[in-house]
Amino acid sequence: MHPIAEDLKYAAIDIGSNAVRLLIADVIERVDHPVIKKTQLVRVPIRLGADVFDMGAISNAKRDYLIKSLKA
Repeated sequence: MHPIAEDLKYAAIDIGSNAVRLLIADVIERVDHPVIKKTQLVRVPIRLGADVFDMGAISNAKRDYLIKSLKA
């Protein structure tokens, strides 16, 4: 089968309690269904949950590290 449209690239960011993950995937549109091909997965351990458990909030240092990680 041949694609019916131009391939698309999507990205998703998951900010969890222990890590931030970035998934990049190509979506190839087919006549009967799209095909999703993972092209890259990046994981940065950040442990936001530890701050929330200990202090009830995310520390400024972890917040800054999160922002720096998202910009990288």
